[in-house]
Amino acid sequence: MKRLFIPTMLLAGLAAALPAAAETVVLQNLQGIYSDDKEGGMKIPEGVACAADGTVVVADTGNARLLRYHFSGGSLSGGSEVKAPQLPYPLRLQLTSHGDILALDGRLRKIARIKPDGSFAGYLEPQGVPGGAVVPRSLRVGSGDSIYLLDIAGGRVVVLDATGTFQRQVTFPAAYGFMSDLALAPDGKLLLIDSVKARVYVAGAGEQTFRPLTGELHEYLDFPLSLETDAQGVIYVVDQSSGSIVLIGQDGAMLGRQLSRGWKPGLLNFPAQLCVTGNELMVADRGNNRVQVFERGR
Repeated sequence: MKRLFIPTMLLAGLAAALPAAAETVVLQNLQGIYSDDKEGGMKIPEGVACAADGTVVVADTGNARLLRYHFSGGSLSGGSEVKAPQLPYPLRLQLTSHGDILALDGRLRKIARIKPDGSFAGYLEPQGVPGGAVVPRSLRVGSGDSIYLLDIAGGRVVVLDATGTFQRQVTFPAAYGFMSDLALAPDGKLLLIDSVKARVYVAGAGEQTFRPLTGELHEYLDFPLSLETDAQGVIYVVDQSSGSIVLIGQDGAMLGRQLSRGWKPGLLNFPAQLCVTGNELMVADRGNNRVQVFERGR
């Protein structure tokens, strides 16, 4: 099946062109944010994290800072700056239940903990991890503020408790390409995205190794970079090269592809990370130096 690009569409409902579209999710653009609360522009935002209380934090990577917004009534407001010299290149972000920001620095390969008042509270130091040092590529925060680290050096996902103490690990499958991101499904399953093989892997609670959830999806994905799930278990895969969001069901079925590459509102240019809060998605639209808000419709 040939890939379709319709650069001016705001409601890029391409799902109908794909097989097994049991339920179509359509993304409608609500807002684009380009600056902080003092009109200082974003530069290459690589990460975004959401919390249920409306807190949204953006990794304004090119400006070596974080920006804190509040989402309410369908729009983002605020944009106060959080800057720490210990975090010179923020990439992936997560929020804990206490409002702490866990930020992966792309140069240091360390995870900084930033308190709600913006102060630096130290780096995450995993304790008791077997098999040598952890080199994190991405992270997730789970129930009880447990921490999941995508360890590209060790070929595994390392699970820590809230204090950073080792709990367990899940190894990558055989013959994988390059794992770029992980996510947690509502039922507790772990998910991985392989950028080279364009494939999603899964591991249940008792499994020690990931297994394929999908086949290789090169027909739909050029270079998938990150993934996230919503409360219904729909998987959103960010494809940076095509500027698209590909939707996959819990069973691995394709549910469609949304959006396409461009600079106009509602289009994406090398998107990096997304987060889901309620019925909305926030996307770090790296190449357009902005964060966009989308509402999910069916």
